[in-house]
Amino acid sequence: MTILRAYLTMLFIALSSWSSFAVSSTAPTEVYVDIDNDFIDQYGQPKDGQPKDGQFFGDKSYYYVGYEDFEIVSAPAFQKNFKPSEKTFISLPNEVQQFWIKINFLNKSSSDKDLFFFSNVNVPRELSIYENGLIKTFSHSESVNRRFIKLNLKANSTSTFYIKRYSDLYQRQDFSYWQDRKNLGDNITNLTLNWGIVITIFAMSLIFTVMLMISYRTSTYIHYGLYVVSFALMTTAGLGIFPIPYADHFINTTGVLAAIFVVTFSINFLHLTGYQKFFLHLVIALYVLSLLISFFDLSLGHAILSSGVIVGTISVFLFAIQLYIGNRELHVLIFIMAYGCVLVGTAVQILMLRAILPYTSGNLMYYSGAIENILMLLALAHKIYNTEKERVKNYEEISHSYAQLQKVFYPHQLTSMKKGGDLEDTMPVGSTEACVISFDIIDSSQIKSGMLKPFLREIFANCNNLMVKDYQENQSIDSIVSNGFRIKEMGDGLICSVGFPYRSPTGNSCVDALSLAEQFIAMFNQKVQDFNYTEPIYCGCGIAYGGVESFFPESTPVEYDMYGKAIVLACRYEAMRKVVLDRLGQTGNILIISESVYNSIDHTDREQFSKFDFEEHKVFVRDDPNATCLYYRVTQG
Repeated sequence: MTILRAYLTMLFIALSSWSSFAVSSTAPTEVYVDIDNDFIDQYGQPKDGQPKDGQFFGDKSYYYVGYEDFEIVSAPAFQKNFKPSEKTFISLPNEVQQFWIKINFLNKSSSDKDLFFFSNVNVPRELSIYENGLIKTFSHSESVNRRFIKLNLKANSTSTFYIKRYSDLYQRQDFSYWQDRKNLGDNITNLTLNWGIVITIFAMSLIFTVMLMISYRTSTYIHYGLYVVSFALMTTAGLGIFPIPYADHFINTTGVLAAIFVVTFSINFLHLTGYQKFFLHLVIALYVLSLLISFFDLSLGHAILSSGVIVGTISVFLFAIQLYIGNRELHVLIFIMAYGCVLVGTAVQILMLRAILPYTSGNLMYYSGAIENILMLLALAHKIYNTEKERVKNYEEISHSYAQLQKVFYPHQLTSMKKGGDLEDTMPVGSTEACVISFDIIDSSQIKSGMLKPFLREIFANCNNLMVKDYQENQSIDSIVSNGFRIKEMGDGLICSVGFPYRSPTGNSCVDALSLAEQFIAMFNQKVQDFNYTEPIYCGCGIAYGGVESFFPESTPVEYDMYGKAIVLACRYEAMRKVVLDRLGQTGNILIISESVYNSIDHTDREQFSKFDFEEHKVFVRDDPNATCLYYRVTQG
């Protein structure tokens, strides 16, 4: 029995030992960061002796999602709730607002060592680090050069730190660990420098955009300018250079504004219409909704914004590609490159922050935005080049059209229409009395010369020059002065009015009409002499005074026209040349004026005319039954 009892006792001890060994061998062991080895990359210590700083050590950390305080999470019994992280950079779903990270540092040396904890963004509402108690709390109102703290690691010991992060936005690890204070200082300097470079690019883009906005006054540049400002503010807050209260809401709001304005700019820049414009307006409505929700639930609002940005960015990108395929415009291609840069940069940044891709930078989206600004300036510049090229082309076409219109309209008409006036308001309309001249080349059909056409055209071109020789433009159409107004030009004759629609130079339309007719005849004689035709060529001219009425027709083409008794009578008196010359047995140039015109001219001018009595010669003038005579003057060339 004694032997059996001893045997059973030994067996029990062996089984107990094996059981203890089995339990201890399967129990998890704490992971720690060896500060002598884990700050060195796989290639060993760098030649300059500097550590590989800025480590995340997510894969050597433990995390717990919850709202407990430090006393609870640091209790030994609570440690089983911490989960080991498998990724270098810890990223959690957005619905999480607070999480804890536990990390162990091993200092094997015989002296104390310092380690620096650094947060490179100011988004968290609270970022606290504990050891035996609270060491320090960072808030979003701290600038970048104040968001670090020195941690002391005792010699030959393991130091455990607990980090609490509370935020309504971006549930991820935004802090790192540094061994060398100088390296950390250089990193902070580089962050500030990088921000300065990005903001400088944005500022240059904004200045250029403002110049374009002032020059062209189109909404396209307003939208782009607002986008640049919004993105620059979001970048400033995101990089955490300055202390910004409620930085999470600030980043989200400026992000929404940047998203809205980049879509409105794209619509205007690409001239999107139809279903494309309608769809992007729905995306804008989604952005506005996300902003409204953010005031009540920032996490949900930002989640909606993120989804909307993905949809909106990809949609604009695809619409731009579709547009380029259709039109092959270079500025659209550059726009695609710029937008693609932001799209790729944002996508890669999101994948990094979600720990899907290795984390290399938290500022990639801002850098890609800066590159987008540069490329978009090129797109804007090229579009301006095309706009100006088209403007020059249009200007040349307009100049050509204007030059052609000068052949049709008087200068005051063109001036009025350039200022926005209607054609119908450029000439006086209505009834009045004026002198009318009918000028005709006698028997022009009998002239046998191949140069007859240019001969006639030159004569009537000079007649027109004489009519506008003393033309005086005026803002008031009733105050315009001109020697005459051409009513109609036929193949070998013309009809013009004096005193209406333009005022005559002296205010006496009969005197001025006589002067103009005499200039017609004098010019005609000179042209006949230059023509050097074998047979004499004569002209006839009739002047009558009476009622005229001017109007614009209601149908196109809208051409100013006149009719009235004075026009009819001028033609009738000019036609009396044959009767007068036959009765007198004379040839030559003849100027015939009605009795009313004769009575209105100076006595000196009257002495140059002879009376032709209708009763004496048994003739009359059609359409002027009360006339008893006419007055004529016959001259040779």
